[in-house]
Amino acid sequence: MPVGMGELGVIAIVFGSVFAIPVAIVAIICGTILILSRRSRHSQRSDAAESRMIQEIYQGLLGFEKRVESLEALLLERERPRKERSKL
Repeated sequence: MPVGMGELGVIAIVFGSVFAIPVAIVAIICGTILILSRRSRHSQRSDAAESRMIQEIYQGLLGFEKRVESLEALLLERERPRKERSKL
């Protein structure tokens, strides 16, 4: 039995769709994996940047605390002579 052109087209469509579906599924799975891995890398980078920023803020606050303590010490030294004079 010879196979006509119309029948070959139907056979090609059937076999094409049979092979195309697994290829499409594999492509979707690989794409999803790539997207998720990029997001995790991005979140790791942003976590590192956030940690660095928090450390910088902490160091700045430590410096600020030292300055405030110095100012408090200066103010207390100024008030001592005033209190001693008022006692006399």
